[in-house]
Amino acid sequence: MKNYIILLITIGLLSFSCQSDIEFEVESMPTKIVLKGVLESDSAFKVHVSRSLPPTGKTEASVIENANIVILSDEGGTFPLTLVDYNEYGNNYPSLKYYKSVEGFKPKKGIQYSIEVKAEGLPSVTASFKMPLMPQGSNVKFASESFIELESNSELHTDPGYFLPVRLTINDQPGENYYELTVYEEQKASEYIDVKGDTIREPAYFTPSQVFSYNPLLNSYNIHDWADADALADIHKDGTLLFSDSFFDGESLEVELLAKTSPRTTDMDGNLIMAISSNSFLRYHVQIRNVSKEYYTYKQTLIQYWNTRLNDFVEPVNIYSNVNGGLGIFAGETVQTFILEPSDPSLY
Repeated sequence: MKNYIILLITIGLLSFSCQSDIEFEVESMPTKIVLKGVLESDSAFKVHVSRSLPPTGKTEASVIENANIVILSDEGGTFPLTLVDYNEYGNNYPSLKYYKSVEGFKPKKGIQYSIEVKAEGLPSVTASFKMPLMPQGSNVKFASESFIELESNSELHTDPGYFLPVRLTINDQPGENYYELTVYEEQKASEYIDVKGDTIREPAYFTPSQVFSYNPLLNSYNIHDWADADALADIHKDGTLLFSDSFFDGESLEVELLAKTSPRTTDMDGNLIMAISSNSFLRYHVQIRNVSKEYYTYKQTLIQYWNTRLNDFVEPVNIYSNVNGGLGIFAGETVQTFILEPSDPSLY
């Protein structure tokens, strides 16, 4: 009988719960300026400025159209920015608004840049970073004449993947450097006559490829989870290798990467030359990016967020921001691009 009483008491304690209400006034949270600007060495100064959003409700960012924005360099230069419309996809799609340098000034390598953003009714924000040096890449070629086929271990994406093998060398400069490797598949502009006899002109377009490496020090994702990582990359339009030079500072690093091909390529023969050379409108752009520490830290936390966002048993990830008084990222990158033409025998 005593055991039954203990059991009933235990069940009662387990069934008892305590609940309290915590008031959380979402509307009282102060609105801040959100700044997003990644300056590129071969492009004019461009930044996007919007208002922060509450945790619930509206999810579309509101662009600030009356901001006063100035970029300063440690050389003494002052670069005012003005609001412009940008439409990448044609008149059937809405335009994007961002701020661009008036005279088309471009950032210089190795220079420190600061930004000041002011908008009526909102606290001003500032941020700064140092533009990295140009990366020193070489020996960029196809690593094989055949595609690499990898089976999927995903329950949602069961088809195998076909990957383009590429090898390259990064000649690291002494000091702290951060790298990002990207691959874009280019479908070159084409022209043909359809069945009605009309001339059809197709503009060139680029498709980002999800990129992996067998070197675990370079991977943003586990290569064996490529199917889920590929789907994840499609969500936020990113699939790169992101790493620091901490393990090869001042030395050269040989890299072999695998870039996932598009569906139209996987239906062809596995032989790389036969498959792609038959399509004279297809080629690949391999980019080696030297990115600022701010960019690297921001992207690292962004990747961690996407990798853990559905896991209830991990600590929440705070995405890095270097914007004082607001939110966002102000950073820079220098880019070295290599174009791989599958029909060029010297690239194998």
